[in-house]
Amino acid sequence: MAKCTFRHIESHKVDRIHTLSFDTSDQDLWTKMRDLAIENDWNLPDEPFPETAPDDPEAWYRLLQCVPEGELGDVEEDWWMMSKGGFDTVYELLDSNGEILFGD
Repeated sequence: MAKCTFRHIESHKVDRIHTLSFDTSDQDLWTKMRDLAIENDWNLPDEPFPETAPDDPEAWYRLLQCVPEGELGDVEEDWWMMSKGGFDTVYELLDSNGEILFGD
């Protein structure tokens, strides 16, 4: 008896947009984001971030890239496949080696 696997595959695309509006002079926000970046310890630059909120938007840009996205404020999701009226669906039947026997 042949062993097979049937797969129903849905393809979706989503754009998740996190939005944080700020003033470069906001010391409280700078401190919070700096602490989160250090705590997260992901993708930190070799040069540490200053303790005082810089006026330079590029410094903020570098910092915010190191902050977990869930901490960046509002999030908007655009599931464009659903907004166009559906999504792509594929059916496949695989053999015991994972090779496609039948598919769309």
